[in-house]
Amino acid sequence: MKFEASKWASFVLTASLTLSSLDVVDAKKSRVPKQRLSHDVAPQHYHVTLVPKRDCSFSGSVAIQLDVTNSTNQLVFNAKGLEIDEDSVTLKRLNKDAGEIDILQINNEVDNNEYNAEENYKNLTLDFTVRDFVTLGSEEPLSSPGRYLLYMEFNGTMNSRRTLGLYCSPSPGTGKHKDRTGRWMVASAFEPNLASTAFPCWDEPGFKANFTISLAHDNRTVTLSNMPLRISKPYDNSDGEGWRLDTFHTTPKMSPYLVGVMISENVAHLDSKLNGDRPLRIWGHPGRVQYGDLPLRLAKRHMEFLEDYMSFQDPLPKQDMLTVRNYIAGGLENWGIVSYDEKLILFDPRYRRNKQVVLRCSNLIAHELSHIWFGNLVTPNWWDDIWLSEGFSSYFAVLSTSKVYPVWGHETASWILARENSMEVDARDTTHPLRPQLSPGSGFREVFDQIIYNKGQSIVRMLNFTIGEQALKEGLRNYIRKRAYATASHDLLWSELEKAAGGFANLPENVSLAEVMDSWLNRPGYPVVSVIRDYSAGEITISQRSILDKEDAREDASAAWWIPLTYTYDGENGTTTSVRLWLNPAEINTTIDDPAPSDKWLLFNLHGAGYYRVRYDRDNAAYLLNDLSDLWLDDRVQVVSDMVELARLGFSPVSDALNALSSMKNEMSPYPWLAILGSAHKTLSLFRGTELEDMFTEFLNEILSVGMTRVEEDDVHRKELVSLSCEVGVTKCTKMADELFKKWAEDPNHKIPEDIRGSVYCYGVAHGDSKSWQMVNSRFASSADAKDKKDLLKALACTKDSNLLSKYLKWTLEPSKGGPGSKKTSTMFKALAKRDPEMLLSALVSQETDKKRNPRWKKLLEHVALEVNNEKQLNQLRQLLMADQDEFKSDFGGNAVISMAESNVDWLERNAGQTKAWLKKHEAMSAVKSKKLSKGSRGI
Repeated sequence: MKFEASKWASFVLTASLTLSSLDVVDAKKSRVPKQRLSHDVAPQHYHVTLVPKRDCSFSGSVAIQLDVTNSTNQLVFNAKGLEIDEDSVTLKRLNKDAGEIDILQINNEVDNNEYNAEENYKNLTLDFTVRDFVTLGSEEPLSSPGRYLLYMEFNGTMNSRRTLGLYCSPSPGTGKHKDRTGRWMVASAFEPNLASTAFPCWDEPGFKANFTISLAHDNRTVTLSNMPLRISKPYDNSDGEGWRLDTFHTTPKMSPYLVGVMISENVAHLDSKLNGDRPLRIWGHPGRVQYGDLPLRLAKRHMEFLEDYMSFQDPLPKQDMLTVRNYIAGGLENWGIVSYDEKLILFDPRYRRNKQVVLRCSNLIAHELSHIWFGNLVTPNWWDDIWLSEGFSSYFAVLSTSKVYPVWGHETASWILARENSMEVDARDTTHPLRPQLSPGSGFREVFDQIIYNKGQSIVRMLNFTIGEQALKEGLRNYIRKRAYATASHDLLWSELEKAAGGFANLPENVSLAEVMDSWLNRPGYPVVSVIRDYSAGEITISQRSILDKEDAREDASAAWWIPLTYTYDGENGTTTSVRLWLNPAEINTTIDDPAPSDKWLLFNLHGAGYYRVRYDRDNAAYLLNDLSDLWLDDRVQVVSDMVELARLGFSPVSDALNALSSMKNEMSPYPWLAILGSAHKTLSLFRGTELEDMFTEFLNEILSVGMTRVEEDDVHRKELVSLSCEVGVTKCTKMADELFKKWAEDPNHKIPEDIRGSVYCYGVAHGDSKSWQMVNSRFASSADAKDKKDLLKALACTKDSNLLSKYLKWTLEPSKGGPGSKKTSTMFKALAKRDPEMLLSALVSQETDKKRNPRWKKLLEHVALEVNNEKQLNQLRQLLMADQDEFKSDFGGNAVISMAESNVDWLERNAGQTKAWLKKHEAMSAVKSKKLSKGSRGI
């Protein structure tokens, strides 16, 4: 699965299972199950029949072949929002010599002697006490070992609000949808645990089984599933004539969440072929699927590269690419029928000249196809190891794209984004390990976030540099070959990688790869490596400290990592990314000889290969900045990024960050810019409302003005550069935004480039009047593009009109009383937190009843904490959290949220004086320089 960052937290759901009431799945309330399913019973084969209707209701049946490994009186399985027909439930035992059966015949021929079926189990009971679980009880125990057939029929309601679970786009022009246009479609998005919203099942990734899918549909629609069509025959249905039942070939063993279906009218496709004459098709709206030629070519090339790398061909005989408008995710890896957000892969050919648009498309396709090996063939046994699926797929998306659509700098840009995005989250007190502790009843938000995807990708990249590319390839091939169609854990992976590396792994003496990787998986945060040179003694003292430590020394001697260190120095003949030294977590300080001359720089963590930041003594930091242009690109990125971010987090002097930012005026490559713009923006937020705000804004204006003169349309950093440049008033940016906004105001069909669209909207609202605000609000209401709507909604918070901002605030806190509604509360809340956190906090404190009535905002207070920068705001936040201490303790820890805000306030108190002095000195030097240039011009 590939999500945009803004959608991680929203991928959650809940539903209740009762026989009397049905709840449509709400993606906002996903929970880790309150209990795990027993492995005393293992489903082997499902035959699922679904009969969807155009009002988004559906009926169905499921027949499940079960193996019992331990005798039991009950079967416990999952069902969410389904009404099970108790009278239909049957359970039969098969004699041990029954072997594999043709499950397609179960529904009407289960009593045939050829199946050696024994008598039905009598007096079965159903218990729905535990939410989302069904307990089928039997007076007579199910013996072990034994093979059984379980059958039941059910009804349910599809999700017509979001593309989650078994979802439905309601039929246009009927009932309450009489004003709706578009096509009727049914499809599925079951990850992580939503297969049980469509049919009763053992809805955990470790319960892999074969699936045979049958779909009933009318003659206006076509069907797809994971496998090719096996047979289509007439189907009697009370809704009309011309119905058919399409049954598809049986899948290989796979997890329930990978089941994929589609029933759609008004759909077309383009065809291609994979190696071995396997069909490759892309499906979509007839008016847009014509743009699928490029995605088809990319998918074909990705499959060729990935199958060769893994040395394991995808066992499915076809690949379908299903495009869905306003999809909840970028993509979803249903095996053999991958779903994609339509806009991300079916774009007008005129946008293909923009490399970033094509790279985004290529990365997305490669990510989902990589899941064939990481997730589909080899599946993590439980969600705490899902990084094995998402982290590796993210890594191979970049690697495959670099081979399939080679663009200079793409791997660097991908590494920067993965590293910076994950480290930003990993530096917060609310972070979690790469293997999160998923407590029963907690949200699934920690399963699908920046840590799992981006930190996972970064850890795989570090592994590649540490054990070597060839060892990584051979180890993964063996891992996939041995665990195909089964489940696996990280321990099995480490074993195969270490075997493949042999004596060349360069691991610490007498330490296994599993021991080395333990802290990287199970410890939150990341290490900060301090490199302090003693220039007179010719020695280097190296130490480590967690980014989460608030003190100058390690708070917990055990909170450390095995860190692979690489280094080089000015004047060294040849460099290598091979590990030169392992930093032992048991040692507080490690001292080595300094290989560099005392007046030359020393550089650690070459190419940013390790997932850690490096802090240098002041002299070495100055040497690096003075010779920054002499460093390799990846090393320049790492140096400036580490200096700026470590200073922002209080680990380095603020002068390091300001010097690094100042050096950007000489930087011609977009990639170091990409690495520091986020940190610069967050630093500006720290100064909001203080005397330093104007000074720092002027300083950034000076630097960003240079950057704006060099930016190209398809530069990877343009979005972030334009956003910050317009905010600080860079003339070239504000002029461009003003012109684009006016053209769009006059003609709503005028296209603003998507990457800078949000910045243009925000600038237009901020510098416009109430009519501009109302126009943006009106266009928000009428837009059919989900991403455009989000940009418009966030832009409304940019207004400087206090009355309009108060209106926006009311919409946010009281969605039932007007405005966009509760579905948009999260977006509006975050926009307000960035625009005016004090106003938002004051409203939350004063409106006690409203916040009690609508508690969803509480999960978003982390975004407010990131913007807090004074004691008043901090006290307001404390007041909110302490009022509901028990609830916050269960959600995500109120103390951690408060700690984040306290860190901001403490940082400002400690660094305000130094920052002011540096900026004043810089301002004076700039004035002198400007005066000299002015005199020189007059002399000429």
